[in-house]
Amino acid sequence: MSYVDNLNLKHRLASKASPTSRVTPSSPTTSGSMRPDYGGTATSHNQHYQLHTHQQSHHHHISPPTSPHDAHHRNHNQHPTHHQQPVNANQNESSFLNEYFSYKDFSVKRYLQTELIGWFDNYTGYTTENFTAVDNIKNFLSVPLQIESFVGLGFVLCIDAYLYILTFLPIRVMFSFIMLALECINYIVPMAPFRSKVSSNTGSSDKKGGVPNTHTKEKKRNIKTKVNGTFFHRIQAYDIIRGALVLIGFYSLQLLNMSRVYHFIRGQSMIKLYVLTSMIEISDKLLCSFGQDAFDSLYVQTRLSYGIVNIFFSFIIVSVYVIIHSGLHFLYVATMTVAINSSDQALIIVLILNNFAEIKSFVFKKFDTHNLFQLACSEITERFNLFLSIFCITIVALSQDNFTIDEAFPIHVKVMVTMIICESIADWIKHAFINKFNNIKSSVYEDFSRVLRNDILCGYQDNQGVVENTHTLTKRIGLAQIPIVCNSLRHFKLALSSPYVIGIIASLQQYQFYLLILLVFLCLVALKIVVGISLVLFAGRAHNRDLGEDNTTGNAGISADKEKPNSPVKPQKINTEINKTPILTPEKIQILSSLSSVDRYATHNGRVVG
Repeated sequence: MSYVDNLNLKHRLASKASPTSRVTPSSPTTSGSMRPDYGGTATSHNQHYQLHTHQQSHHHHISPPTSPHDAHHRNHNQHPTHHQQPVNANQNESSFLNEYFSYKDFSVKRYLQTELIGWFDNYTGYTTENFTAVDNIKNFLSVPLQIESFVGLGFVLCIDAYLYILTFLPIRVMFSFIMLALECINYIVPMAPFRSKVSSNTGSSDKKGGVPNTHTKEKKRNIKTKVNGTFFHRIQAYDIIRGALVLIGFYSLQLLNMSRVYHFIRGQSMIKLYVLTSMIEISDKLLCSFGQDAFDSLYVQTRLSYGIVNIFFSFIIVSVYVIIHSGLHFLYVATMTVAINSSDQALIIVLILNNFAEIKSFVFKKFDTHNLFQLACSEITERFNLFLSIFCITIVALSQDNFTIDEAFPIHVKVMVTMIICESIADWIKHAFINKFNNIKSSVYEDFSRVLRNDILCGYQDNQGVVENTHTLTKRIGLAQIPIVCNSLRHFKLALSSPYVIGIIASLQQYQFYLLILLVFLCLVALKIVVGISLVLFAGRAHNRDLGEDNTTGNAGISADKEKPNSPVKPQKINTEINKTPILTPEKIQILSSLSSVDRYATHNGRVVG
């Protein structure tokens, strides 16, 4: 027999003698698999050791000449099995598939003990993979709190953007008309130039690395002299255009008879209403996507002077969009009115089931953090639209019931609370399972909130001439500002046309009526100022906390008195309430920068989440 044949024979004999050749899935020395051992697939631990020592002593006399590798292999097998490292669960399963089931070693007693009592023989087969279920449950249960925190911030941002169109935009339109009148007067009689902050910021030069860009500076100077006058500027022209769009959308809704639309929807069958609500929801998202591009195109062409013809053509397109989208919101509110006023409220159940139908559409699809950000932003707009629609319906119902809260108000509040709770539960289930199936941590919603807070701060810290701070936020969230304002104004007009309100207005004198309107407008302006300032301060405080800085002094968690000459050095006072460890690490900043490029209807990886 040759040396190679002797070597092969030795390996076969050593493999038969090795106790590790038969791995018991339930053995304490193996890990991962939690399958109980009924005694039918392997021997016990002591039998393993006795068989190992007996076979090893027997093969010590008949083994052929071995190489150093064989000697190392034999020495490795001399260790008892309880000193070996646990193997992987997958390796356990693969080794179990190579074994025969032993009927002789099967124990009925062991089977009954395992199944009835759950008794194991010093089982230590738990691995880190067994404890991932605990983390998964914690992550699953923390999703509702995280998503509600993000949606709450976005909801306040929607209120701020909504109040901006009602309050600040009319003021800007009035100021723009004043500047236009001064520009016309200056054209006839030259006056001293008016330098506004917007014009100075617009004409500022770009810098790259602290060095001014001469080419960009010259280009911006040419644009400024081309598009801006002495008093009137293109941004103010865009404000006038947006004010005209609000009036167009409002008066177009005046052509719709609320009573006819209401009775038309009420006369439809339940199946048709279910299809109608689905069509309204899909059409709203498509129109929001188109509207963002339409308004951006109108702004760019108005801002950079693409010509009167191009601006007029863009204005016509945006006007048609505003009319269609405002009518769609009007139809949605009419559907909600039918649902609330119906005796059996079956349509409310249809609307609630429509929310739960979204779970099937999203949870079994692949998501990353960018697509999840888009989906979370859609939850914000859905909550706000639902709240605003029920609020408008409640105002109209109260005006028709002489503002008594005996009948209409409790019913509307009950429906509002029921639909918002069902909407929230559907969102919790949807996001919890999306995070579970895609291995996404619930802390990602904190990053989403940081992106929104960064948008709030950037609008006030940048020196560039922008439309307003709500422009970036509404584009990020996907909120249709002007259509929802037109729809709410139409319902407020419907509430003012009720007999009870008309009687109150008739009892007032003309100046009292105008003073009442002015008082209501000033209250809305004050509310907008409070909400806007609160958002900025909240975002700034949260941003400083993420950086690990003191919110009052700007120091990194330390507030110390200024040192005076010839004064003893005082120990620094450390503010324990401030997080000393910065949350915004370079890795976290890179993640936030990636999320900042995501808009509500922007395509990411060839996909837009609706």
